[in-house]
Amino acid sequence: MNSVLGILQILLLIFVVSCNPTEQEDVDLNSSSLSAATFTYNSSSIEAIENTTTISIYPSELFDAAFTITPDLPAGLSLNTSTGEITGTPTETQTATTHRIVATTSSATTEVAFVSLTVLDEAPGTLSYGVSILAFEKGLSTTSYTPSTTGGTPTSYTVDDDLPTGLNIDPSTGVISGTPTAVESKVIQITASNSTGSITLNTVISVRKATPVFSAAPYTNDAQTIDVGTAITTMVASLDTPLADATFEIRPNLPAGLTFDTSAGTISGTPTAYTG
Repeated sequence: MNSVLGILQILLLIFVVSCNPTEQEDVDLNSSSLSAATFTYNSSSIEAIENTTTISIYPSELFDAAFTITPDLPAGLSLNTSTGEITGTPTETQTATTHRIVATTSSATTEVAFVSLTVLDEAPGTLSYGVSILAFEKGLSTTSYTPSTTGGTPTSYTVDDDLPTGLNIDPSTGVISGTPTAVESKVIQITASNSTGSITLNTVISVRKATPVFSAAPYTNDAQTIDVGTAITTMVASLDTPLADATFEIRPNLPAGLTFDTSAGTISGTPTAYTG
């Protein structure tokens, strides 16, 4: 008898617990929080190129639903909220990102799909330095050339041969600058690259002798007044350009007894006659 009562008590306890709504956990099998895909797209992993690749993907099965996507698609792409189709040409880059598409049917059920999308930078389109000859002057560092490009942004610049001694190219910006030390001309090929592709440019780089330019005070010991028979203090030319590349001449001729060095431009000597 006692065993029968024990069994009845257990059954009664089970019945009470099962009927108590506070002890039950609601499970919505149609919740959009489900992490597993319940439908697919005709392509679930896409690698596109910015401003280049046209994308058109759609659900592998058709059903009447309203579609949403998270996170947002890159600029240039859009989701058709009625059909679920993703179309367009991306206009910005994006690292590999998994997008979650939720389709909510008219009966309030939800379906979930996932699409992985990567958008790479487009390849550089054109490369220019704005001139046909990159001209430098020996011994001067006042000149530099900066490239301009179209298309994707280059991340590196290289040349196929050594630049004239003293010149260099910045591998990140492509700027060519420096102080050339020798007269030289050559054709070089410059390549601008990024992760997607590259563009090349053949151009002439030329180093010539610098045009002589006197400094603000062109000679030391200028404006001397000297008696005949007294040596002048040597006058030395002062240039803003390398002296080694200059030759000198003077007009009119110096007074008798003074000499002019056509290589260095110095004036020295002892005058032997008065001048007016």
